[in-house]
Amino acid sequence: MNENINENSVNNTETNADKEMTKSLNSNLLKNEKPMDLGSMIQLASTLLKNESLINSVANLSKNKQSSTAPVTKVPEKQENTELVSLSQKLENIENGLSELNQENANLAALSQKLDNIENSLSELKQENANLAALSQKLENIENGLSELKQKNANLAALSQKLENIENGLSELKQENANLAALSQKLENIENGLSELNLLITKKLKKGK
Repeated sequence: MNENINENSVNNTETNADKEMTKSLNSNLLKNEKPMDLGSMIQLASTLLKNESLINSVANLSKNKQSSTAPVTKVPEKQENTELVSLSQKLENIENGLSELNQENANLAALSQKLDNIENSLSELKQENANLAALSQKLENIENGLSELKQKNANLAALSQKLENIENGLSELKQENANLAALSQKLENIENGLSELNLLITKKLKKGK
């Protein structure tokens, strides 16, 4: 009899502890105004299933309910434990699947960021290529301008050479004109000398007569 009293006392203590924990969970759920996502619900269910005291309390409540209602086929306790373990395993698998999905989503987000970075880099490269193309065009224009200047300089050099040749020709003509002027002066002097000589000869001839 004492053993029964002790067992009842233990059961009452466990039931009171389970009630307190259930009240605490209900209070936390009511305080949380935000809707729970699937992951949170699965985590809560997994936590509850791992609590052996709560599972035993649920099993006892189920037994008491079944004993107070019409007689039904009694499910063996071992089978109930097997089903709970199976459910716990399924929930754990779902939780693992969600964890993998979250990891995949994180990987996809990282990949998307990398693609954005690559796209931005390509855009920058395109801009740099456009700038290089514009710079290349400017350099080509400068090169063409220099080529034109070289051609003009060559033309000016040829013109300068022609002018120098003309100047040399004029200098030679001046020299020739100077020589001709000197020769003309000499001829004039000779002519004057001859004229004076004729006058002298004429005077002498007149005196001789």
